Amino acid sequence: MKKMSIGKWLLIISLSLVIGACAVNSGLESSIAQPLKTSDHYRDGTFHNTNQTATPTFSKMMQILKRWVTEKGVDKQPTKPLPMKTVSREQLEALSDTELHLIKLGHSSILMKVYGDYWLIDPVFSERASPFGFMGPKRFQPTPIAIKDLPPIDKVLISHNHYDH
Repeated sequence: MKKMSIGKWLLIISLSLVIGACAVNSGLESSIAQPLKTSDHYRDGTFHNTNQTATPTFSKMMQILKRWVTEKGVDKQPTKPLPMKTVSREQLEALSDTELHLIKLGHSSILMKVYGDYWLIDPVFSERASPFGFMGPKRFQPTPIAIKDLPPIDKVLISHNHYDH
């Protein structure tokens, strides 16, 4: 068997911690507004997907982890810059307050101007999609606007419980 570097061992330990944290956080609850409780997807005190998916077994997760550690990744990064237009705070403020505007910020992040209010959806501004600043997938290029240049944010929506949001 091929000898693994200390970096790969640290990565395996880190992934184990993240998987454990996700399992612990999956039981967190939030208050649900009464109108949402009438949704067809809401029953027994929680929301349910309409399409059932099988939860991966521990064995399947270990197979995936083994492949990830031992196999070389192919085409993991773009060979040329991705199409992107930068946006300034002045441009955002110039957008109409009587309409809905969506600005894709990369990864799964979106900035919305909703009738004058600014909403951030799944914000990711870090250099890496990782709970650690020194390892994990690196950003391909900067965001279209730096976090320091954002207008005051009125609402933040997190759609899923990944550690990078």
